[in-house]
Amino acid sequence: MTTSTSADVRGTTLIEETLAALVDDSELIATLKERQLSIRFVQRDPGAVVQLSADGVAYGDSGEAPTLRFELTADTLHQLLTGRLSLPRAAAARLLTVKGPVARLRQLADVLPKVGAKYAEVATRRSA
Repeated sequence: MTTSTSADVRGTTLIEETLAALVDDSELIATLKERQLSIRFVQRDPGAVVQLSADGVAYGDSGEAPTLRFELTADTLHQLLTGRLSLPRAAAARLLTVKGPVARLRQLADVLPKVGAKYAEVATRRSA
C-alpha cells in the first residue's frame, strides 16, 4: 500500500485527490486518531481503493485493515459526499456495502461532511 501526503497527490480519481487534500486538516486527522477510525473506500466504475486514517491516505487494498470498509460505485460515493444520499439510505438500497462494526458509523457524523466539503472543492478545481 502506498501512503500519500497532500503534497504527493496521485489524483487518478476524484476521491483519491479529495482524501489526499484532507491530510492537511489537522482537526480531522486528530478526530480520526482519537476515535481510532480509518475508512477504506472501494470504488467501482472507475475502480479505486483508497483509505483515510490518522496516518494519512493509502492507496490499494493491502496493509492495515480499516475500521470501516465502504464498497460502492463512483455515483453512489458522489451522492453520499454531496449530501444527496445518506449512509443509512445507501445501505438500505444496497448501493453501499459496509464492512466492519456498523455501530461505528455514528462516529462519521461529523467526518463525512468535512470529506464532502473538500470533495466539492476539489471537483470545482478539477472542472475549472
